[in-house]
Amino acid sequence: MNSHKTDGKENQEKVAVIGAGIRGLCTAWELTKNGYSTIILEKQKFPGGLAGSIEHNNYQMDLGPHFFRLLRNSPISRDIKSLMGDKDLKEIQFSYKVYFHGHTLDVSYPEIYDIVFKFGGKFFLKSLFGLLSSKIKYYFKKDFLNAEEYLIKTYGKYLYYIWFKPYITERYGEPKNQTKDFIISHFPSFSFLTIFSYVLKKRLSKKIQNPKITKKNDEENVNWYFTYGMGHFIKKIIEYIENNNGKVHLNTEITSIDHENKIISFSNEKLKDKIKVDKIIYSTPPPISIKWFDNIPNYIKSTKPKGNRLNSIMVFLGINSSKLFDGWIMNVYDPNISFFRISQQSYLSDKVCPQGKSLLCLEIKVRDEQGLWNSDDEEIIVRIKNDLQKMKILTTQSIDDFKIIRMKGTYPILGEKDEDYSKILEFINSHNNEYIMSTVGSRIKNSGDIKPTSGGLNGALVNTRAIVQKIMNESKN
Repeated sequence: MNSHKTDGKENQEKVAVIGAGIRGLCTAWELTKNGYSTIILEKQKFPGGLAGSIEHNNYQMDLGPHFFRLLRNSPISRDIKSLMGDKDLKEIQFSYKVYFHGHTLDVSYPEIYDIVFKFGGKFFLKSLFGLLSSKIKYYFKKDFLNAEEYLIKTYGKYLYYIWFKPYITERYGEPKNQTKDFIISHFPSFSFLTIFSYVLKKRLSKKIQNPKITKKNDEENVNWYFTYGMGHFIKKIIEYIENNNGKVHLNTEITSIDHENKIISFSNEKLKDKIKVDKIIYSTPPPISIKWFDNIPNYIKSTKPKGNRLNSIMVFLGINSSKLFDGWIMNVYDPNISFFRISQQSYLSDKVCPQGKSLLCLEIKVRDEQGLWNSDDEEIIVRIKNDLQKMKILTTQSIDDFKIIRMKGTYPILGEKDEDYSKILEFINSHNNEYIMSTVGSRIKNSGDIKPTSGGLNGALVNTRAIVQKIMNESKN
């Protein structure tokens, strides 16, 4: 395999990374490149977390869609090419679609303008009636109980439920968990004159792109996936770490941590051991990380997460058709459809499923008490098949193979931000030479060679570069 050079930098400091999710792996990889000795400890039997891959009947099933969006000639791009090699990288174009209340659109999310003026008379009349009704109902009310009431008053109940609620929930968490000031700053009030001016501008003008600018941007940016799936990238990272005297322990339980002396006791099927390190990085969530600490202050013990953490059901379908729709990812905003996203994984590479077939990954968010979480596999497949037929994605094709994976408490608590655990984060970071991933770099909008997106891999790179730079700066001092 290709190896990175550390330019003679041989830092003897040993760093333990707890958690082999994509952030933990990328952090260990970055540290290893800079001469640190790294050891990864992971509770699960496989690395990668929600960015892992599963082999099943000649399919390489990636847990959801993952990609890097980078500047083409940046240092991190060169690092990834050096690690993977050209043949293991596949350059992709953004190919998003959205299924929105029975309409399939070539956008990541429709504008309000689309709903009111492009979806037909029914949508227009309901939007107008809802808006007028709210204006009359709340005419004399100047203050509002919460962000949800503000949005309903300002835009009407119909637009709130059909557009604002799914949009805000997807990006920030449920509206009821947001502050009024935050929502007002993002969605200010308006007058009917403002609406008229906006519609007039939309109808009389078209957005004109400068071909030179577009071409320049296309040349500067690159979107990469992996020819053999996400698991191949993870395998390469682990190989690099182990080839540079690092270690990766899977299916491992940490029994205790001596924070003063930085001694970690752990065990797995093969060994029971203790390691002494110089630094510890927690890439596990704050509520999990805190369990390895003693003398936890009462104000942390009483910290309770807001909302409900959601479970994940990932349904993989092998279908006897080479292509089901023109695109890669389809985000679903329709309360009558059971899943919220489809990724057509065979669209990216013919190495991830048998030739002439398609591989779909459908992701479902579900609470403990909801029926699908407690349904058997056959019931879930029937529901999924009916939904795909309703969306006209599945017509005459048949489902040849499937695999269903259930994961408990996968999705973040709705409306929860880092601030909700700020005391936990401060407590962990107060320990000398210990760091938690969710605090460093989590709010960086751009990191030089990384294009800011909501993608998990870009987030991993942002956090990785921030925390490794912090460690290196502290080592110098």
